[in-house]
Amino acid sequence: MKNGEIKKLKSRGKSMSLTYTSAIAKQNQSNVFDNYNFNIPEKEYKNRLKERKGTDYIKFAYETWKNSLDKNIITAIKNYNYSAIDFAYEQACNLLKDTEFNSWQEIFEDILDWKDENNFNADCNYLNGLFISALLNEGNKDLLEYKWKHENLKLLGFRLKHGRIIIIKELSKVGEVGIYAEGDILNFGSIKCSMAVRSTGGIQINIGIVNGNMAFKSFAGTQINTFYVGRNFAYMTEGGMQINFGNVGCYIAHCTSGSKQLNFGYPRNKMTDHTSHAYREDKELKRIVNRLKNELEYYKIFPLKDVYEMLNKTKNIVNDIYAYFNKVKL
Repeated sequence: MKNGEIKKLKSRGKSMSLTYTSAIAKQNQSNVFDNYNFNIPEKEYKNRLKERKGTDYIKFAYETWKNSLDKNIITAIKNYNYSAIDFAYEQACNLLKDTEFNSWQEIFEDILDWKDENNFNADCNYLNGLFISALLNEGNKDLLEYKWKHENLKLLGFRLKHGRIIIIKELSKVGEVGIYAEGDILNFGSIKCSMAVRSTGGIQINIGIVNGNMAFKSFAGTQINTFYVGRNFAYMTEGGMQINFGNVGCYIAHCTSGSKQLNFGYPRNKMTDHTSHAYREDKELKRIVNRLKNELEYYKIFPLKDVYEMLNKTKNIVNDIYAYFNKVKL
């Protein structure tokens, strides 16, 4: 398995116990959450697992998954222990692989439990985000157009796969999106906390509001801010490219390594020395970047009709920027 492995699977009366060690746990031998048990009803699990269709099965998978995570695991997830998050996510993926369903609306409004969601730290805000992430990555839909106002929802788009897309629509609210994302994210709405933290690929574009950090510790991909990031943009990034056309509340490209940053927005006095003040005077680069800016400005004004076309156009321009960097060795 990509993020870990099943060590043993054995029957214990009426339930099966999976002992799982995540890849992150293996790298950190001192982590007290190296191993977890996941107990599921054996008979019903075997029968229902064959179906993988419709809201009835997804509701079964949701309840089975949620009720099988003990308090220690949930507490660790809420503390952003990535060993625990990986474990819970992987178990959800096992239940949801190749699942078919009709609409995201029935998932959000008919299946997920939102009890106490107004409490910032409520369990549902973490578990629902993780479950949706698994369903998007493993189910029959490659696009999630998020139109709700669950402003405390976290872990949405966790490990978003290449080829999967999340669109946060205008006037929508969400807590955070895109931790370890390799897929594509467009935000036209409002994100309460962070966007594209530790991203590993794809393209993540903010055309709305991110109140916290964007592209924090990103490893790869391209992150673009066209409007507002409340805290830091491209803080401690290790790869990829980050482009700012908008406003950033604190620092841009602070403590970065192995990545490229372009700042055509504000503030201009809070970028680290090795980033791209000099690029402004490069006429060819400025021409390419203006193409990108104009493309993104268009989608601020006009409704998004074809997300795939928009992403392809944006990626082509971003590739032109990379090619120019390589050509002139900037």
